[in-house]
Amino acid sequence: MAEAVSFADLWVPFCRKHNIEPRNPESYFALKIDPTKNKSWSDSVKDRRKIKREYGEFKVKINGLPDSIRRRFGAFNAKEEMKMLKHMRESVADPTEPLKVIKATWMADGTH
Repeated sequence: MAEAVSFADLWVPFCRKHNIEPRNPESYFALKIDPTKNKSWSDSVKDRRKIKREYGEFKVKINGLPDSIRRRFGAFNAKEEMKMLKHMRESVADPTEPLKVIKATWMADGTH
C-alpha cells in the first residue's frame, strides 16, 4: 500500500494538471495515440515521460513483492528456528520432542 500511495502522490496531481480521464495509468499509457501530440507545453511532455518512468518502476516493485515477501519470511523463520534450537540446548527439554516453531506466513491465518 505504501508503494501505491507513493505513486498516487505523483499520479493524481499529474491527472489534475493535464485533465486526464479516466485516471487509470495502465489504460492511459496503453493509448495508441500520443496524448501530448500538438500540445504547446513542453512541460506536459516532460511530465508524461517522468510519470511513465515512475509508473514502470512502480509496476516492477509491485510485481516483485511476492518474491521479496517470501525471502523475508524465510529469513525470519530461519532466525526463529535457530533461536529455538539454542533455547532447547540450554534448557533441560526432552531431545526427542519435536521442535515447535511458529513460522511467519503471508497472512495471519497461515495462508499465502
